[in-house]
Order: sequence, then C-alpha cells, then structure tokens
Amino acid sequence: MIRGLSLSIAAKQLAPGDSLGEVMFGLIMTLTFTLGAGLIAGDGANAARQLLIATVGCNLAWGIIDAAFYLSGQLFERARIARLGERIRHAKSEEAADAIVERELVGLIGIAVGAGEWADVYRRIARQVRTSLPRPPALQRADLYGALASFWLAFLPAFRPRCPSC
Repeated sequence: MIRGLSLSIAAKQLAPGDSLGEVMFGLIMTLTFTLGAGLIAGDGANAARQLLIATVGCNLAWGIIDAAFYLSGQLFERARIARLGERIRHAKSEEAADAIVERELVGLIGIAVGAGEWADVYRRIARQVRTSLPRPPALQRADLYGALASFWLAFLPAFRPRCPSC
C-alpha cells in the first residue's frame, strides 16, 4: 500500500525524470552502502541483520536529505520568479518590461508561438505581471507532497527484493 501510494504521489508531484533520478539514487545508495558495509560486517550470525539495519538507516537519511533538497529547490525557484516579477513591475517602461520577459522566455516561447507572435505574448505577460500583486515565495502543500514523494522514492529501494525470481 505504501509503495502504491508513494508512486501515485510521485506521479502527481514530480516530473518523470525526477522520479527516475530519485529511484536510481536510492538504488545507488543501497548498493554502495550494502557492498561497502558488507565488507566490514563480515559473515557473523548478526551480519545480515546489522547490514539491513545500516542500509535502512542510510536510505532513511538519504530520503530526508533528498526531501530537504526538494523543498529548498522549490523555495529557491519561487524566490527567483518573485525577483523576476519585481524587476518587471519596476521596469521604467513597458518596452523594458517586455525585454525582461523576452530574456526569460525566449527559449520556451519559440516552441509554442510563431515568430510573429512573440512580441505580443511578451507584452501581454509583462502587462499581466505589472498589474498583479507580488506573491511571497512560500512553500505550498504540493511542495510537501513532492518532498514526501522524493523521500519515499529514495527510501524504498532499501527494501527491493534481491532474489532473481522476485
């Protein structure tokens, strides 16, 4: 149930590439730690148990760190967009505001808009931003879900069955 829940949260909150990266890093952490700690643990009676506990602890720590990175990345991007909005709002003219929007979106707009429409799109976006109220760069509920998805996708590989027929 937890695995299905985490995958549905991940699908809603994270881009497919980000989800794949989280799982891959979780697997890399598990394999690296298991191989390294396996050399230290040896073959004693408690070695497998100690190795499992250490692996789970390692992935737990990595999941927490990954969730914190996700939240800080979301906050950083919102702050960047808020600063961009302030630059647009404080531009000395509409043309200067249009130029700020153009510098930010020139790579994206070219995909969706024909060359003759660019200036109009930039102008409309700049006008909309200049008339809107600034938004503080705060975390939102969806960010917490994204952090939870990042955590689970990094943590769950510690529990992946290791037998060839599983």
